[in-house]
Amino acid sequence: MAVYNKEKYIANALDSLINQTLNFKKNIQLILVNDKSTDNTLKVLERYKKEYPQNIILINNEKNMGSAYSRNQGLKYVKAPYVNFLDSDDIISKDAFKRAYGFLEEYYEVDIVSIPIYFFGVKRGSHNLNFKYEKDQVVNVITDPNYIQLSSSSAFFRSENVKKFRFNENLRVSEDALLINQMLLENPVIGFLSKPKYYYRKDGTQNSLITSSSSTKSYFTTRLDEYFLNLIAYAKSRFNEVPKFIQHVLMYDLQWILEIKFIDNLLTKDEI
Repeated sequence: MAVYNKEKYIANALDSLINQTLNFKKNIQLILVNDKSTDNTLKVLERYKKEYPQNIILINNEKNMGSAYSRNQGLKYVKAPYVNFLDSDDIISKDAFKRAYGFLEEYYEVDIVSIPIYFFGVKRGSHNLNFKYEKDQVVNVITDPNYIQLSSSSAFFRSENVKKFRFNENLRVSEDALLINQMLLENPVIGFLSKPKYYYRKDGTQNSLITSSSSTKSYFTTRLDEYFLNLIAYAKSRFNEVPKFIQHVLMYDLQWILEIKFIDNLLTKDEI
């Protein structure tokens, strides 16, 4: 878990892990990467580490490096066969870890299993892509390109395979979408679980990484180069073309850029 300035919410996120039906003390390793928080986040993390010293590893970045760097650092300490990247202001349902564990133990061909996202806070409701979770299933995205996956927070990964990749540290957002789809280009089989829930907090503040990033130049420039064009190049290197599911991923994410009306203050005419 990469953590930056989440003193208001971090305890809720941690409690949702400690209260899993998969016994926390016996089964869950929690790696907290404090990304040079400037509020009281570190005090909260230290309190939890003191209470669960056998389960919690606490890493402190020397300066603010972003979630991609923090996740890469945390991955070095992963000993468990499966790993998740819960965001530090979100909550995961009690049955998520047990169900994900059971699914990955049963379906050896699957490297990633995903659960549905529900918004809470100032925005409530179901994520646009929750049609994927009508039932527990295994899907090949080459033959079913609509079943796109963007979030690493709402997914569980086979550790040995996710460790073959790195989150792109040039990206402040979408680093998980890039990594996930690079993995799917290597193994296009993904699992979906219908019953667990991932609760994505929408608090309406600029503290949200995605909200704040869309008002920066790099959201349009670096993201285009390091995510969109990088993923296209990776797909071509594997398939000599861009598979449909990668086209769907990029078009889905491109729509959010095109919805932003006022960018003259951020980009030059050539960049637009």
